[in-house]
Amino acid sequence: RPPNDTAPWKPSVYLPIGHLLYQNCGQDVIDFVLDLLDGPQPIITHGGPFDYNTIWARFNRRLRDKDPIDTALMARMYDETKPRKLKSLMEDLLGFPAMPYGKFEKLPFDVVPPSVGHKYACQDGYGTISLFQFFLANLYPAALRLLEEEEFPIMALFLEMSQEGIPIDWSLQRRYRAACKEIVAKCKSRALDILGVDVNFNAPEQVKSVFNRLGFPIKNAQAETLARVDHPAARYLTLAKQFASVDTRFLASLEKWTWPDGKIRPRYIQWEVSQKGKRLGTRGGRGSAADPPVLQWFKGVLEFPVELGLSNGCLELLEVVWDDSLGVTKEVPGMNPRRLFTAGPGHAIAAVDMSQLEPRVQTGITGEPLLLETFRLKESIYRNVG
Repeated sequence: RPPNDTAPWKPSVYLPIGHLLYQNCGQDVIDFVLDLLDGPQPIITHGGPFDYNTIWARFNRRLRDKDPIDTALMARMYDETKPRKLKSLMEDLLGFPAMPYGKFEKLPFDVVPPSVGHKYACQDGYGTISLFQFFLANLYPAALRLLEEEEFPIMALFLEMSQEGIPIDWSLQRRYRAACKEIVAKCKSRALDILGVDVNFNAPEQVKSVFNRLGFPIKNAQAETLARVDHPAARYLTLAKQFASVDTRFLASLEKWTWPDGKIRPRYIQWEVSQKGKRLGTRGGRGSAADPPVLQWFKGVLEFPVELGLSNGCLELLEVVWDDSLGVTKEVPGMNPRRLFTAGPGHAIAAVDMSQLEPRVQTGITGEPLLLETFRLKESIYRNVG
């Protein structure tokens, strides 16, 4: 407990169960906190997903069935233009001056000595409760209803999705990586044979120079630039860069996000957030993911250049594609990196798309006659409003 001073947060209690100095915190204290989370009373957080995921990762306790209440989401509903850091909200909305951390300002809070950090932790706890009371009094009833019926349940769903994790087909991942390495090597070898000169394809100036001499002036050696060059060597270099990029960005990157059980556990983001100077998520409220960004994963089939004389390991990887010339589907050697995401036992993966969601919501809110007529006639909403 903080010292018995006049600060308004003195009734608060700091239980540092996530602190690095308290890895062996007494089981009675841990049980007390976990029982609170499982109890009937509401739990109010600011940035709750981090707190709940920390408790789950360290103590293997899932969020109870009751939806969390989070003042960061309430702050966005109140004014999405304002910063949502707890201390900024406490100062701007409640008039609480934030206590300076002094020499500990740059340190993660779980390494700040508890003898120093308890005041700040208790201030944050009191500030969170006070913000909750402020938003209850100042948000419109419709906004509170939206939070209760949609935003808080979505937060709980995202937490469950993240903690459940996504099983990865690691056998297929290894086959895909081997195929990428083989194709990159053979594409570079074929490009060298076509050019007839020794070129270091990792040196952009050399690549630019050789194509300039062939009458194809290029500004850089990036895949997007080479793809526009009408020369067979440029085609194979483009393929080499494409497969190398898929291997690095989508296949190999999975390994650094893997948990001991072989799953990945993306962090699903409800709204736009800031992390280490980067903006993650979407301002409009579309869900997104990070660590890894599975919603931005490579989409579609990447066909293999079979004319390179690929090994059976490549040729046995088959995907179904559409043949425009024949108007039918066919099997071709290739890979689809999204196949690496699998469903666990008793589960299935479903693809769901809410068609034209934003203009439908806009039409429902505004009642705009043109939009209503467009949907009634089942015409293209984007063509009509364009």
